[in-house]
Amino acid sequence: MWFYMIVGNGGGEMDSVAGFEIPVDDMKRAQKFYADAFGWRVVATPGMEEEGGMLVTGEMDEDSRPTGVGYINGALSPREEPDAGVQLGVEVASMDAAVKRIEAAGGEVVVPKVDMGGYGWYARFRDTEGNLISLWEPAPMEEESAEAAGSTAGAGGEGAMMNAVTHFEIPVDDFKRAQEFYADAFDWTNSAPPGMEGRYEMLMTTEVGETYRPTRPGRINGALYPRENPDAGVMITVEVPSVDEALDRVEAAGGEVVMPKMDFGGHGWYARFRDTEGNIVSLWRANE
Repeated sequence: MWFYMIVGNGGGEMDSVAGFEIPVDDMKRAQKFYADAFGWRVVATPGMEEEGGMLVTGEMDEDSRPTGVGYINGALSPREEPDAGVQLGVEVASMDAAVKRIEAAGGEVVVPKVDMGGYGWYARFRDTEGNLISLWEPAPMEEESAEAAGSTAGAGGEGAMMNAVTHFEIPVDDFKRAQEFYADAFDWTNSAPPGMEGRYEMLMTTEVGETYRPTRPGRINGALYPRENPDAGVMITVEVPSVDEALDRVEAAGGEVVMPKMDFGGHGWYARFRDTEGNIVSLWRANE
């Protein structure tokens, strides 16, 4: 599990969202769906193909880190529980310190710190809204590798990759409670577009430039939104060149459109689909 973290996102900014995991019931079916819909590919550890692998949504370097800004890679992994949903991965400088802050902020640790074979440490927690989020502390990097990782900051300019994961959405039952939790646990800040307070609020996990794109490779920001039904879970957002064309590809690949294309207040176009494994994923195309 969590191959995208095992191969390493280390050397970047800490306490920000650096990856995601999509649970699947049929690994080959899921791989084919995301390859057909978005051109994504899976890189698995030899001999462990059935256990999933790193899901590459954008370009990466020889150390498996994203080379451009504004997108992240993730993973496919076997579904552990019937109601398991998409999970975000937060990279931290110290697992022990992060766990203490999470518990102090009202979160609950559900998977204690685990040594991932010398690559780093993994844990999982439940936030105040009931969402499961993972933590990853990478093992110390070689000095040469750390310098190489740091030198990629800002690579690729501020234009996001298309057909890559560039955003996330966390469902909440209480906006104020969720805002306080993520501020206390990770120092994340939030802001809402005028008139959208309590309906859709941006969640900033990493620094942005003048166009509000993240400035660090392999990091993204997201949003809090009201939980629409008891089963609503964390969603990743795929930025696409055309929502119409993306929906056509999704349906041709075996997915189902659950929210048709809609105008998002003049800022861009938004839609949602259900993949072949039952996960809800959103699509986004910003207006030029």
